[in-house]
Amino acid sequence: MGSSFMGWDYYSSSRLEGRILLIWKASWVKIETIKDQDQFLHCRVRLCSTNQDFCLTVVYGSNQLETRRSLWSELANLTFPVKPWLIVGDFNAVFDSNDRMGGRAITMKELEDARHWLDVGLVEEMKIMGSFYTWSNNQEGGNRIFSKLDRVFFNEDWLDSFPNVIAFMHWEKFNWRIIGDVVRKYEESKRVYQQAKSLLFLDPKNHSLCFAEKAYFLEFKKKEKIYASYLYQKSKIDWLHFGDDNSSVFYASMKKRKIANRILSFVTEGGRIEDNYPKVINHFVQYFQTFLGYSSKASGNVDSSTIALGPILNFEDQLEMIKPFSCQDVKAAMFSISSIKSPGPDGFGAGFFKSLWKDIGKEVSKAVPEFFDTGHIPKSMNNTILALIPKIDHPTTAAEYRPIASCTTIYKCI
Repeated sequence: MGSSFMGWDYYSSSRLEGRILLIWKASWVKIETIKDQDQFLHCRVRLCSTNQDFCLTVVYGSNQLETRRSLWSELANLTFPVKPWLIVGDFNAVFDSNDRMGGRAITMKELEDARHWLDVGLVEEMKIMGSFYTWSNNQEGGNRIFSKLDRVFFNEDWLDSFPNVIAFMHWEKFNWRIIGDVVRKYEESKRVYQQAKSLLFLDPKNHSLCFAEKAYFLEFKKKEKIYASYLYQKSKIDWLHFGDDNSSVFYASMKKRKIANRILSFVTEGGRIEDNYPKVINHFVQYFQTFLGYSSKASGNVDSSTIALGPILNFEDQLEMIKPFSCQDVKAAMFSISSIKSPGPDGFGAGFFKSLWKDIGKEVSKAVPEFFDTGHIPKSMNNTILALIPKIDHPTTAAEYRPIASCTTIYKCI
């Protein structure tokens, strides 16, 4: 190793029978082995350039369910000299009902141990790029089986220290025919049942339609039960306990969701995955500029003769309209805004200004009349923020996102 790769170091345990080989460049990182077990290697990693430390656990799970059971208890009882933790490897286990395509269906027994370990809440799965499935039996036709066995997990401290890290899984392309997943089957059963129900409403005395509607309803209820079980399996015990409480569980969940929703790539017209970040940004900006535009045009001149044809204010009313705003006017306008309205670009909503009015009311009351006197408002106060909401699961292009505009500023509301 030393003669072939100068400056590199490695570690391989005899307990793991050569299944895990850890290689690193000595000038970049320092690695200290903490625990060496039959199914994993647990170590401490120090980055020489930044002096940041984290714990790394590399897993190669047993092929046997009973043997693999000890893996989960050992992972749950590891010690950590530093808090950030990354865990990677081939777990030889499924975590969700859609982790296998082809072959026999995944049973609850297969999911139980892995899901229980994950539900403890120690780690969260990292968002990956590349192939979803990481293993295949390489058989032909309907005998082909694909499984997701390789995974990357991290804890919240890792997310705080390394927020921009992603995992990339590489796997050869395969045919997506074969078996649909639980969600697709549920949606299809629901659609068929609703269609049968609509036909029966048009011809309620038709016995054939009545029989068909009942059969589709029973099938839909079966799929609905399976779908509900699937959703339950994916939920976390901590979340079920704490829900939307203002707790650390809630904020940790929001942080992880933010990472999961990051847009990291798109699929080009030629079917190639583009993950160059400047190109990703340009793809989305250009797409939405085609129909949202990027500049506004001023309206035409007001036709005074047309206005004169309708009701107009008398002189006293006109004077009332141009009268300067008082501090009481500004306060009344502010307190008429709902406290739960979306915040503006600065991140503050009406509730913030109301709660601190005693301290900032004078400044706000002074700023608003100044705007009406000068006609000047900072551009940043009138910006619109576009949030991209996926139209479908696993979107791959800008066209599969829906833009939601949000802009709430003190000036605009008043």
